[in-house]
Amino acid sequence: MSNLTNETWTIKKITEYIDGNSSANKIIEIPKFQRGVVWGPSRIEMLVDSLFKSYPIGSLLAHQSGAVGTKIRYQMIDGLQRSSSLRRFALQPLVYATPEHLFSEEWLRQISNASGFSNVNDHEEVKKKVSGWMKSVETTESSEYLAHNLKRWLANEDLQVLTRLESHGAEIEAAIHKARTLIQDILGTPIPVMVYDGDEEFIPEIFERINAQGAPLSKYDILASSWIGARTRISNEEISIAIQEKYKGWEADGFEVSDDLVSHEPGDGNLYEYLMGLSKVLARKFPALFGAKMDSEDIAFQIFTVASKLPVGKMRSLPQRLQEEPGGIIHPEALEKAILAACKEISDSVIGYTGLRGNKLNDELQTPHSQNQIISVICSLVVSCYDPATGELQNGKAREEILENFPAHYLMDIMKKNWKGSGDSKLFDRTWMKDRTGTDFVPDHFYRHEITRDMFMYEFRAWNTELMMKRQTTRPNLQKDVLVALQFLYTGIVSHLANKSTQFEIEHVFPVKFCADRIATNNDDGWPISAIGNLMFLEKTVNRIKGEKLLGTEVPKLYSSGEILADEQRLIEQYLVSPEVSQIVGDSVTTAESYHEFCNLRAEEIGEKISTNLRLSGSR
Repeated sequence: MSNLTNETWTIKKITEYIDGNSSANKIIEIPKFQRGVVWGPSRIEMLVDSLFKSYPIGSLLAHQSGAVGTKIRYQMIDGLQRSSSLRRFALQPLVYATPEHLFSEEWLRQISNASGFSNVNDHEEVKKKVSGWMKSVETTESSEYLAHNLKRWLANEDLQVLTRLESHGAEIEAAIHKARTLIQDILGTPIPVMVYDGDEEFIPEIFERINAQGAPLSKYDILASSWIGARTRISNEEISIAIQEKYKGWEADGFEVSDDLVSHEPGDGNLYEYLMGLSKVLARKFPALFGAKMDSEDIAFQIFTVASKLPVGKMRSLPQRLQEEPGGIIHPEALEKAILAACKEISDSVIGYTGLRGNKLNDELQTPHSQNQIISVICSLVVSCYDPATGELQNGKAREEILENFPAHYLMDIMKKNWKGSGDSKLFDRTWMKDRTGTDFVPDHFYRHEITRDMFMYEFRAWNTELMMKRQTTRPNLQKDVLVALQFLYTGIVSHLANKSTQFEIEHVFPVKFCADRIATNNDDGWPISAIGNLMFLEKTVNRIKGEKLLGTEVPKLYSSGEILADEQRLIEQYLVSPEVSQIVGDSVTTAESYHEFCNLRAEEIGEKISTNLRLSGSR
């Protein structure tokens, strides 16, 4: 059975629904932050011009979301800016309509002549004067919307002009009456509305898919209209500043933003603003977790929801979980404190491995993980270790176990592509599990579980087997999982000083050209050229001198000629991990079978070295 029904609402009715008119049987709820962010005048005028020209302006998509008293409640999924703009037009039609919309060219010409103008330019000047009067009156329902007032406006205290205009009094009276009727007809224009009454869990996804041309909102902003009463204490000045920056950004994009939003100060706000601001603060403070662009705006929405024992799909109920009493002010300070502490600890842990610069010229941090993956461990740390009432650490043992075991889980998740897709349900399942009675949730122990060396090596070998199945004949782009595995490998090899002062390149142990020549000679389909068993870090200066030549033949020559020093030769052996440099010669790899054997043996050593770096228990 379809969850969509088709209705038509007039512009006048849409305005009544938004304003909560007492006689209307429907209400469109729009939170303050969305009421305060609207199209600029030029975009509204273009929409109004389409109405007067009888152009289609598209349908609206509304979600029927319960009731407010006797009124059916709706939220706009698609068309919020259009419906808000239609409301503005309905309340101030003369501000957005033009003289050409309301008055005939013949009438404007008569008024121009009566005003003493005759040429084309002066005819345009009269249009400007009529437009100025319209904007000052704003609506045809105003007591100022009178023919007498229009004549006085056009005459501008010139008695001769006023006398000439008086002779056209009947025409002017008829014209403004006709204009009033025309505006009423436009306000009665039926707008097609599709009403969705399906599961609210899918609203964010629907919103994200279709709301691409409105204000730059995130996929969770559609839920904010049901949080209108969710007053929230915003005591963190950084969050208030982030909120201001967001609204100022909308202004820069051509939207009009009300002054009270732009001048946001610490104090009471709404839950949407708070989570938006906190998201921006988290993204800015922890780029290793949320990306170097620092532009994610839904981080805190997800963390607060899951930490409050709600799946992401049930985010709409978050205010009720956070309010100490119905309609009360939400005090998020304790949870905020715990989240900031958890993010700091997880960030430090991640940077310990992914902070290796590798082949980057700068210290820009890579984020090979998905957002949900990293939020899952943040939530686990928060709910397992911190007091929800104070935000203080209360379970040091759980904290120690999570931080100790998380890196191995992190790498294994990436190798196994466990977070491919949305990951919303997995995010909740990694954080909570049913208690013994099955009636409540308690913190899940997933990240507290130890990963042994044997467990890790089992998954590493399976991952390497997949890599070895590739058939490549040219230099491919390296996969994120391979890059992060190399970072975990070289974290235990590259010194902190070298990481800061040296640029590395990811080099193929057996160069691409060497492999391509062997593939062609053997008439093979391809080899897994960029399997992890054929990759290493090498200092850029050394790599550029070596070029496409093999380490086993070139390194001794470079040392003999003095182009590299003994310490550099020793580091090359160290960076190779396995085997010895002297074994990287052409005779050691002549067929696909010998290449596969080399890569698999070296991958085994790499996996063992990563296990050691992760301090995994168990025998080698």
